[in-house]
Amino acid sequence: MRVPRRTPYLHSPASELKAVHTLLYSRSPADRRAGLERISVWLNRSACPYAVENTAALVEAQLSEADETGRRPESMASRLSLNMAIVRFVNSLVDSYQTGMFAAPVKTIAMRVNLPLWLVELRHAGTHDELPSLESLRTASDLALQWLDANFWMPSIGEADKVSNDDVRPGSQDDILDGFPEPTKSTGFESDLDVMRRRIEEAERLKLRNRAELAREKASAASDPLPSGWRIASSDWTPTPIGLLNGRIPELDL
Repeated sequence: MRVPRRTPYLHSPASELKAVHTLLYSRSPADRRAGLERISVWLNRSACPYAVENTAALVEAQLSEADETGRRPESMASRLSLNMAIVRFVNSLVDSYQTGMFAAPVKTIAMRVNLPLWLVELRHAGTHDELPSLESLRTASDLALQWLDANFWMPSIGEADKVSNDDVRPGSQDDILDGFPEPTKSTGFESDLDVMRRRIEEAERLKLRNRAELAREKASAASDPLPSGWRIASSDWTPTPIGLLNGRIPELDL
């Protein structure tokens, strides 16, 4: 019997992912808003993948900058909205790969997951430097959505399809309880629990290694009665305390 997992999906993960993906990547603003409404339900159910939340943030930022007539006027609010969506996208992607004792450079992780370095530079500028132009942010949001489509949505839909075809009958209880496919490094998104577990394991390994090195140092010190620097003296040499001359305290005329 499979252990039930928390999942934001009510019915078949494959069918729900396909439906929401079609809505979000549609050219129709009405369809995209419908997709955002579905994701808001997923977020309320919890256990929603980071990539889904980031896709929704990018789509919502794109929709929010268009007025009722569909025009996209220049505004600071649009720049801030798009910039924040891109910053959160890059940060959540990079943080899922910070599994070592020391933080890895953002560019290094970006190259591992084939994320365009231009997005990393734009994220840095939007966080620490001058706010990028609206045109640059629009291009970056489109590029981020393309990356999510190729590296998260399509692989996840394919994996969910395979699970549904092999193990699950449509509409069955197993189908409802079946969770999202386990994140892999190709998706760039891993759960906080997995990251924490790996960091704890690495810390334990480092602690054991330090203990072994300390034990070796103690064993070496126990076998050597004198400090290593004193070995260069002759065997009949004995140290003279400070203040003595030929073993006697000299008489000083004061």
